[in-house]
Amino acid sequence: LSLHDALPILNDHIHPATELRQAYRNCTPRPLRPDHPWYVDLSDARGGDLKKRIVRAFVLKEPGEAGRTDTWKQLLFLGLRGSGKTTEINRLCADLRHRFEVVYLEANTELNPGEFDLSELVLAMAVGVERHFREHVNQPLPEAPLRALRNWYTEITRERVDERVREVKATASLAAAGAPESATFFASVLGMLRRTTTERTKVVEAIRRYPAELVKLANDVFHAAHQVLGDSRELVIVVDNLDRYGPETVDQCLASGVQHLQSLEANLLLTPPVDLLLRPHTEPLNNLYATEFMFTPALRLEGDPVDMLRDPGRRLLRDTLECRIELARCFQDPDAVVDLLLRLTGGSLRDLMELIREAIIHSKGEMLTTDDVQAALRKRQGILSDQVQLSGYTVLLAQIERRNSLVEDERSLDLLYRRWVLKYNHTDWYALHPYVRLLPEVQRLLAGAESDVPDEQHA
Repeated sequence: LSLHDALPILNDHIHPATELRQAYRNCTPRPLRPDHPWYVDLSDARGGDLKKRIVRAFVLKEPGEAGRTDTWKQLLFLGLRGSGKTTEINRLCADLRHRFEVVYLEANTELNPGEFDLSELVLAMAVGVERHFREHVNQPLPEAPLRALRNWYTEITRERVDERVREVKATASLAAAGAPESATFFASVLGMLRRTTTERTKVVEAIRRYPAELVKLANDVFHAAHQVLGDSRELVIVVDNLDRYGPETVDQCLASGVQHLQSLEANLLLTPPVDLLLRPHTEPLNNLYATEFMFTPALRLEGDPVDMLRDPGRRLLRDTLECRIELARCFQDPDAVVDLLLRLTGGSLRDLMELIREAIIHSKGEMLTTDDVQAALRKRQGILSDQVQLSGYTVLLAQIERRNSLVEDERSLDLLYRRWVLKYNHTDWYALHPYVRLLPEVQRLLAGAESDVPDEQHA
């Protein structure tokens, strides 16, 4: 397509939808770039401007100094999956770039998608910084610190450099793009580490024996980056999507490996799983790092009737929809449809978008109706009902809903991970996701006497 021909397609994904096919596409649940016109600031419904606090935490700190690890900021950014965390991280990165050089990495892209070791994370950070300066800053780092890292790696693992470089040249165009030899080498190394193979296991077992040496070599790469930046800017390395890994994997890295991570001479912003913060496996993460938690946007207050919708949550989430959809042209009764969508999704942005798309698939006419939304709900609850019944968590769910707080049962955190329970702001209260609360088996327990759900009973 020429640019002229492509403009209408691009505009379909920017302007509010005027018909259901366009609305379906506009509600694809993906993170938004910082300057996207669909973005709505939901901080008033989350309990405060989290982004502003994080930016101030970095801006107000003393300048980072080589040899003084306490001058570098390491912060954990947490939030339930589906709450819009990556969109907020994108905007956070945009604000930080006024004062810092931000290197954004996605853990599940840079690392093995199933598990990773501290040594792999440190290596990926160093390689990511080199790539960022070559591709985005257009100021390649000196080859010397990368060559030292490469030589250490080959000595520890006994891998052949020439074979590794040939492998990456056969599958990528880094060398043709002018990348240094070390960059092509490490591109192949990280590609190998992303695969689950015997070779990966042997390599990880080798490099994990010398974490202090690896940290020192990574710091040499960071020092080279800071020399390019000058005195006025520092590195901030953001590692997103760590919450897609199991708590055991992340705990081994962030808690057991805290000494080595905090020895890195670069600012870090990491996104571990929520349940690891609330249920520490070893040392509590909030004792080791500064932490910030992003709440689900609240549509009511603790103690309100479950079907109540309050501002600012109701207004802000409606604004979020109006950025994507001309409600009067796509919804038969906009007020009724929007309010039903909000009541059924409880403030979860991802579920709100996904339920609209499901309802559009079920729609029988040219405009979305409340019947279409109810049909989409039944579809979503079909599988969910079986999962809840077989989980053995039904009594626990009812207890949490009655108390608006987690129960002293470690399985409560499993419910947060599954998004069956949502965490809201103000007094840090919890409630069942409406999909779960409306299940008949849960409703029966909630409608019974208090004694039907004894605190000491566990399913």
